This record gives sequence, structure tokens and C-alpha cells, in this order.
Amino acid sequence: MKIKNIFYIISFVLLSSCNYLDVEPTGKVIPEKVTEFRAMMTSAYSKYPNYKHLLSLRADETFPFTGEYSAYDRFVDFAIWNDNSPSMTETYPWVTLYNTIFYTNSVIDDVMSSEVDTYDDTKEQIKAEALLLRAHAHFELLNLYAVPYNASTAASDKGIPISTKIDIEQDFVRATVEDVYTQILSDIEEGRGLLQVDEQPVSVKYRFSKESGLALEARVRLYRAEWDKALALAEELIPTCQLEDLNDASATSPYDVSSKEAILALERVVSHDLATETYILPALKNQYNLEEDLRVSRYFTSNGDDLVPNKCNGDNMKVTFRGGEIYLIAAEAAAHVNGKLDLA
Repeated sequence: MKIKNIFYIISFVLLSSCNYLDVEPTGKVIPEKVTEFRAMMTSAYSKYPNYKHLLSLRADETFPFTGEYSAYDRFVDFAIWNDNSPSMTETYPWVTLYNTIFYTNSVIDDVMSSEVDTYDDTKEQIKAEALLLRAHAHFELLNLYAVPYNASTAASDKGIPISTKIDIEQDFVRATVEDVYTQILSDIEEGRGLLQVDEQPVSVKYRFSKESGLALEARVRLYRAEWDKALALAEELIPTCQLEDLNDASATSPYDVSSKEAILALERVVSHDLATETYILPALKNQYNLEEDLRVSRYFTSNGDDLVPNKCNGDNMKVTFRGGEIYLIAAEAAAHVNGKLDLA
């Protein structure tokens, strides 16, 4: 195995002044078998950060309760964009997303030369998942820390560092938005070409499949305003996309891992604090018909005159891609394509 495989397990978290070549990985497993690379991918997935609840605070959707609720002190500076406050405790992820990418890079580099020790998994599937997770992480970073894609300026707009190799001495220089998207789309193309699994079972719905690989590319194409491509990809998925019917009392919540809408369930989108100690702001609340809209009782609980989001951070409440989004991608893309407004 290359020397990077000896130090990756420990050097990434230690990174002290000592020479990493002198470190002995006592008791550590250096991946050499397919099952060991699967375990590494499981670690990559598990390290993916849960931060989408913070977007709700900055999108003027939710706000922390005052008074006896501890969430106010934790979230108020973040919610009002007071980034220079000395009491700021919440931030968008940076290190954790690159930590995930670090794991995927090691899998991509070496899994194809690993020893086959299982009939339940393949090298191709594991590498495909690593490529797609790396693409997804770069895409998230780009949308958190760079300007939105603009075809006329993307070649010069500053993006984020691209990480495709393991080298602790490398300089992480910001690439252009266009270059980052080029890498993302390259990983998606290669990853989708290697995928073996059509759809993942509920127990491992966090893993990429042919279905979720398609959903990822549809979302990326939409963000790049490539309307025809986004529409075509979404329409390819729609025949197998299902939607929960909230008229049915037994319907599963769309954000539940076991929902028929679930395509990829990697991220917890709401924290416990957000689900119990923040309320829905009037600008969002007033969009609902509180008496007749079936989503109100599904998505919120009442706290006096306020509505509180009832999504929580349990293992069954994870959503990254779901059927509802695919319809929205198709609709938005179609609205931008000449002659397809009626379809939208």
C-alpha cells in the first residue's frame, strides 16, 4: 500500500509538528479488501455534516424563542447575520466537508486494486459512491462559500479549493467556479458509469445508487441553469418517482427514510434545538392555509400562537433527495424552456 494509506487514519486528525513518516499505525487497519473499503465509505458518509437547519435560520423561515429557551443564545447571532459577534457559536461546515472528501479520495485511489472478499459488494459500486459523494461535497461547499453560477463570469469567479488527492503538504488554492463545476461533473459522469445498484434499500438509503446519482446531476444542472439537461434528467426519474399522499392518514412523512419519496437519505435537516426551540416566522407561516393545508399538522406543532417545526434529528428523519424535489426540478427547468410553460 502507498504511504498515504499508512498515515491517513491518524495524520489527518493529529497533524502535529512531528514527522508523519515516523508514526506507527498500531492497531489500525490499512484497507486492502473490498469490505475494508466499504467500511471506509461508511465513515465518509457518517462524517458528512448535518447543517441544513442553519439555512432555515438565515432564510428567514425560523427564529429562536426568547426567554427560558437556550437556543436563543446559541442561534440568535447566526439568525441575524451577526458574524463578528464574539458569542457566535454556529458556522457553516468547512473542515467536516473536506474531511468527508479526504475519505473519498483514499477510496477512489485504491479500491480498484483491493482484494475481493465479498459477493455482496463490488469495487465498482464503492468507487462510484466515493466519486458521487466527493462531487456532492464539493457542490455543497461551492454553494456555501462562492457566488451562484453565472455562465458569463464563472471562469473568473472565485470558487473553493478542489481536493482530489491526499497530500498533507498541498496548497489548497481557490479554483474558479467553472473549474469546480468541471470537477463535480467529471466525478458525476465517472461515478454514474460505475454504479451497480439501481435503488438502495431503506437500511442503507444514505448510499448512492443509480437513482440518486441521477438526482444529483439533475440538481447540479439546475443550479447551472442548464434547463434542457435538468429537465431531461428529472423526466428520466419521474416515471419511478412516488409522492406521499397526505390525504391518506397512514402516509409516511416525506422526510422520513422509509418514505416512498426517499431517494437519498444522508442528512438530518433539522436539529433537536431547532425542532423544539424555534418558531416559524410569519413570512413562511402565512404561506399556508392553516385550516385546510394538510402539511401544517404534518410539519409543525403548535406552541401557543406559534408553529414549531416538528422534524427532529432522529435516524429516521434524513433527506437529501426525494421525489418532491424531482418534480420541482422538472417544473422549474421546463418554465425556462421555450414552449414548455404548460408542462411546467
